[in-house]
Amino acid sequence: MKTNREGAVRVRIGDPLSPVDPGDTSPEGKPYHKGQYAPTIDELATESLKQATKNNLINKNLPILNEEGMVDEDKIKGWNPNGELQGYGVTVSPNVPKHSSAVIVSSFMDMGDWLSNLGMQHIFGDEESGNQPKGMFGDIIIQAETSGAGRKFNANLRVFPKFYKYVSVPLRPSSPSKPDGVSMGSYAVMHSTGHILFGKMSFDGRLDFIGDFIDKSGWKKYADVNAYHGSYMGYKNQSVWRRDDGHKFQTEFSKYSPVDDFSEAFAMFFANPTYLKRATPEKYALMRAILKEYGAY
Repeated sequence: MKTNREGAVRVRIGDPLSPVDPGDTSPEGKPYHKGQYAPTIDELATESLKQATKNNLINKNLPILNEEGMVDEDKIKGWNPNGELQGYGVTVSPNVPKHSSAVIVSSFMDMGDWLSNLGMQHIFGDEESGNQPKGMFGDIIIQAETSGAGRKFNANLRVFPKFYKYVSVPLRPSSPSKPDGVSMGSYAVMHSTGHILFGKMSFDGRLDFIGDFIDKSGWKKYADVNAYHGSYMGYKNQSVWRRDDGHKFQTEFSKYSPVDDFSEAFAMFFANPTYLKRATPEKYALMRAILKEYGAY
């Protein structure tokens, strides 16, 4: 019998409480096998952050890094992410694992403190692997929650246990011309923040921005000529929105709905603005105008 540092019995991969499944890969890229002892969330957090740092996927201003720019385990233990989040008007729940907090804070730093204008309040989390929700496209790792109750716009982010799988996976690897890469986890944070911005524009009555974006993105309601249902990975969106098949979309997920199209453009603006400007210059220009309106410039 094997125990962890707190004395609890270690579970094995394949057991109901295991945070990883057989076939999942470790932060180092090695596959997990059924029956071996499962890593704990803390262990996953540390290893994911170490790999993300090695891959240049973490903002170098995070206070959990040492002088060489590598993760310092002692600093992680004493780190309270709420210190970095004060400028954004956001608080993070204690049950959000450190690796999730680090990637979210790193992503916020990359986007800028203008995010405080979006009405975000909390970042919630859940460490229990049994509470990992499934979406139509697989595991949900982070999602936006918005509300206009009481005539006040409120927004939260909620992060889920399997976020760890995407912390060290590069979406845009670092390169000599772009030394700072972008992880899939960070991109997911940016996409979810794009949902919040879209909700804030709706609440603020900025139908000019929303209408312009939809027009420039080839979306129409109830269209039936040269128009198709939104879709992603073969899954058809049954909403009233149709997309112009001749329009160029910047990512595959952009084809799913106008809101996801906007959120993808938002995320791409920060993750790879050169590509967005080249692929869809109209969306790039409009996104820049929207961000200026909300204080990014």
